[in-house]
Amino acid sequence: GAGVGRVTKGCLLRRCKQVHLLEACEAWSRQSRRYLGRKRSERCTFLLGRLEDFTPAAGTYDLIWAQWVLQYLTDADAARALGALGRSLSPTGLLVLKENYPYWLPPVERSAAFAVDVPEGEHGRYDVTRPDAHHRLLFHAARLRVVQAERGSETVTWVLGAEAGAAGETVDAAAVLLGALDLRGERAAHLEARWA
Repeated sequence: GAGVGRVTKGCLLRRCKQVHLLEACEAWSRQSRRYLGRKRSERCTFLLGRLEDFTPAAGTYDLIWAQWVLQYLTDADAARALGALGRSLSPTGLLVLKENYPYWLPPVERSAAFAVDVPEGEHGRYDVTRPDAHHRLLFHAARLRVVQAERGSETVTWVLGAEAGAAGETVDAAAVLLGALDLRGERAAHLEARWA
């Protein structure tokens, strides 16, 4: 989600004429209007909704910034959301994606480790930290190519573009992920039914 609008204020509005902020929480959306102020807010469209349900029109955006949002989505929802965002990019458009990686683990374990925070309290939520290789699998399922990747001390920032010829094309994210995980039998059938 767009949160309070720090990236919008500090980066996007300095480079973009118009910014759309998608936020699932109405309170955060109201707060972002206050934080940005009236003049900056005039250049913004505030959208209330969840990323996994967002289906923008094809070719709509030159730049999409998504930060710390995939960690709250299942793999299937993440692949579908990324696919929708990729299809919404203009021919030269880019998607900037910033996510945590398991930086606290020894370097040899980071490349394959997942970390999951289990929800606590009334508003608790799962938080999944995925390794780079798994992010690349999600990008493949979404028909996105990596243009650039930069590792920070706790995060990886990916710059992604739509694969050539992928405009308007959808991918069965569940099939790609199940195939990559090489799941068989009852467990695969259960997951396929859940993702359908």
